Amino acid sequence: MSCMKSFDEIDCLDCGNCCKTTSPIFQQKDIDAWQAFQMRLPNLLPQYLVEDDEHDFAFPSAPCPFLARRNFAMAYEARPNLVREYPAYRSQKEPSDF
Repeated sequence: MSCMKSFDEIDCLDCGNCCKTTSPIFQQKDIDAWQAFQMRLPNLLPQYLVEDDEHDFAFPSAPCPFLARRNFAMAYEARPNLVREYPAYRSQKEPSDF
């Protein structure tokens, strides 16, 4: 299955695995996008993200703390790039998991 076909066939509200199973890396542009929604969303740093040895940021564990009932993402507009690219990112990194 091609990545684009995957995007066309997956309804985020039916799946939610990007939020349930992964703890994506937040790049600076992702943190900046989050800050643009700061009026509606809490500050990510330091309350939600931890910094690793390579100075990347991620949630300390899955599921995402902003995943609500029925796979609704409370931070959908500000989701990090790796979540936007899911499952394409995952299929490139972990093909045996499908």
